[in-house]
Amino acid sequence: MWRTLRPVDRIYSVRWMSSSRDRVKAQAEEIMKRDFRDLYDAKYAKKRATVSGLIAKEDSIVFPRIKTTSLSTKRIVIQDEAKKARATLLELSFRMSGANQNKQWIDMCEKSLRELKVQSLYLTVNETFLYRALSGFIQSTQRRKIPLRDHDRYIVFNSPGDEILNLTQNSNRLVGDLLLLDTEARVRWYGYGAPDASSVHSLEEAARAVVDESKTFFSA
Repeated sequence: MWRTLRPVDRIYSVRWMSSSRDRVKAQAEEIMKRDFRDLYDAKYAKKRATVSGLIAKEDSIVFPRIKTTSLSTKRIVIQDEAKKARATLLELSFRMSGANQNKQWIDMCEKSLRELKVQSLYLTVNETFLYRALSGFIQSTQRRKIPLRDHDRYIVFNSPGDEILNLTQNSNRLVGDLLLLDTEARVRWYGYGAPDASSVHSLEEAARAVVDESKTFFSA
């Protein structure tokens, strides 16, 4: 195919490939710089988790209406999913370190959240061209490891993710975030960082309050 291109087309092809290579290289360098800053911050910042406490309806922010893709390749709109449950815990991560940190929270409160019938969604944000390019491979690996019944709950958002980062006070992409949504997809509680008994209790109390509020919605 290369030999059949006209000389001028070959020049444009070389320029396009060079431009793409330069763009990937620039993004990779920017990721390394930002991750280094985040790593430094995560290492020397306070270890204790940060939580918001229960946020009143009138003070809450509605989760943006973004379109995501699940492991089962379905289009998922988180706002629509929130309407199906009394409360939704959204586990948000940009990196594996954040996902592992979120798992620590779930390990400490999974039983109580299950009793409250809080649904869980796992959102991975691929914010750069490089991570989006690897997204297919990563999802393929996840499909083999995660039970088929849970594939609709693991979702991916290919975007810079700035609109999501603005929902909490956490700007460190190496740290995981948890957001508790009500039936209108309003963020009623958020937390991030390494969990302890106090922060987990805060999540459980907020979840209980949001579930109690929703009883009128589901009984109507």
